[in-house]
Amino acid sequence: MGKWVFIFFLPVLGLAQVDLKLNRPQKLAAVKATSILPHFLAQIVRKHPQELLLGVDAGRNVSRAQIDVHRIIQETEQISHMVNNRVPFNQVVYQMGFVSGLLSVYLDPSTNLNGDYHQGFQYLTNQKLSKLLFVFPGYAAWGNSRQDLEVFLRRYEKTRLDHQSVLQTHYAKVNQPTRALFDDRHPVFGVASIYFSNLSGVSARLWRYAWDQANGDQAFTPLEGEYQSPVIAPAKVGK
Repeated sequence: MGKWVFIFFLPVLGLAQVDLKLNRPQKLAAVKATSILPHFLAQIVRKHPQELLLGVDAGRNVSRAQIDVHRIIQETEQISHMVNNRVPFNQVVYQMGFVSGLLSVYLDPSTNLNGDYHQGFQYLTNQKLSKLLFVFPGYAAWGNSRQDLEVFLRRYEKTRLDHQSVLQTHYAKVNQPTRALFDDRHPVFGVASIYFSNLSGVSARLWRYAWDQANGDQAFTPLEGEYQSPVIAPAKVGK
């Protein structure tokens, strides 16, 4: 992760406006997504870390009722529009963060649960952040049409609903769900790890789609092609 590693526990020049304690898992997922982007696009994002993270916060402030597949695609295509119209890259990167923030709400299996269960899942994900795995199997069966993107996103609706049931079942069994820390072998921890990994991988796919639609350079894209050996790495927040 290079220079990104320490941004979650030290004040960093250029990140003065970012609350690094807010939405830590979602911000780190966006940072992780940068590591699997086409080389030139990744370089652009790394030059504007503050805009990326502020965009994540803005996306997470949007009501769940206002977020669906069509809204996410619309905001993703806005990235392409901005690149095509030569909007400054700091604004483009902010929009990328905004899309990732929207995704973080859309993919969250706890969003529609009892308030205590939702709060508990956010607490667990934040507390266990250093142990969550980032898994990315590669850009398999990559499609570059709007229809492909819609089909891709809808696959995650069933995952979210299945995991919502898991959370509902297990949080109902604990006395203090808002502060419950499940064991790393527990299904709830597994749901948290999958959520983090999906958020990072899907963010990268959407950003790459937008970059492709703007005829961006796709050279040196990591894990290009069908089902290569997956990247499996801990979601480190520092060393």
